[in-house]
Amino acid sequence: MGFIPDVLQLLQTYQLTDYLNTWLSDGSFPSKSAWKSTVRSSVNTHQTLQRIERTAYDPDFFRFNAIFSTSNPFIMWQYINSYNCGIPNRTGIDLNATHREDAIGIYRRIHASCSDGYFQFGSGRLICQSIVEWKYDIMCEEGWVQYGNHIYRLFNETKNWESAKHGIIHPIHP
Repeated sequence: MGFIPDVLQLLQTYQLTDYLNTWLSDGSFPSKSAWKSTVRSSVNTHQTLQRIERTAYDPDFFRFNAIFSTSNPFIMWQYINSYNCGIPNRTGIDLNATHREDAIGIYRRIHASCSDGYFQFGSGRLICQSIVEWKYDIMCEEGWVQYGNHIYRLFNETKNWESAKHGIIHPIHP
């Protein structure tokens, strides 16, 4: 039987069994948009009637219902909108290959990479902070090359050994 008893129970609960009977007898069924509208209306009607019946017999539920009907949306939905930093823009970052993670609040992240010809320092993550600004964990610079496990800075001018061995210390930006 599987899920068929569950479907029948839902159709009975929301008084939609006539649609199933019509479909079984002559094969006609409402269009997708009409069906969505019908189901939405039936569910809303059913839920409204249940709430009215419950408040008529349960004073505690009446108080809960009053609070519920005047409350704001769930707090996590507010976080999503309030911490929306938008798509960042910075020279040297290629946002064509950007991937979004469907996280919320300050954990919402966008991954970016450097354009061709630039070397990437950092994880490549751009993190939307709670102050609604992007924190970059990426630095894109020209002239750096990776060979094996080492990163080298290429210079156009000639360097002596002393200045070359000291090199340029480049911090990785958090």
